[in-house]
Amino acid sequence: MKRDAPGERVRSAPHPIQVRRAFGEDPANRPEFCEVVSFGEGGLLVRLLADRTTRTVTVPEPDGLREVLGRGDVCRWRGGGALAALSLPYGLLAIAVGPSAAPDRVELNYGIVRVEDAVAVEMPGDAPGQPSWYLFAVADAETAG
Repeated sequence: MKRDAPGERVRSAPHPIQVRRAFGEDPANRPEFCEVVSFGEGGLLVRLLADRTTRTVTVPEPDGLREVLGRGDVCRWRGGGALAALSLPYGLLAIAVGPSAAPDRVELNYGIVRVEDAVAVEMPGDAPGQPSWYLFAVADAETAG
C-alpha cells in the first residue's frame, strides 16, 4: 500500500465531509452514540477528530476486497450469524479499520458497504506512537445507512 504525502487534513478529503450522530461502539466494545464522518454518501462510525493532521493512503478496491475475504472474523456480523465470504459480491469493502502494529497495514473491521473508492486516514491513537487507521468510503445511498 503506497502512502500519500503526510500532513493532509481530514477536511482535504476528495468528497464533502458531513457529520451526524449514529449508534456505534467505543474501543471497549460498549455501545454508545458516536459521530459519523461522511465523505459524500459514505460513512464511518468514528469519533470526529476535527482539524487534526493526518496521513492518507489510497486503497484500490481489489486490494480492499482481498483484505476482507482474507479475514475469517470479518464474515461474522456483530453478534449475528456468520456470512459466507464467497457470497460477498465484488466491490464490498469494510469501512472501519483499527489500530495496527505495522505502519503500512490497514486492519479492516465489520462495517461493509459497496464503494466507488476509499481513502484510509491515519489519526492519532489513544496510546503514544500507536496511530489508529480509519477507512473512509464513498458508498451507494442504499448502503450508506
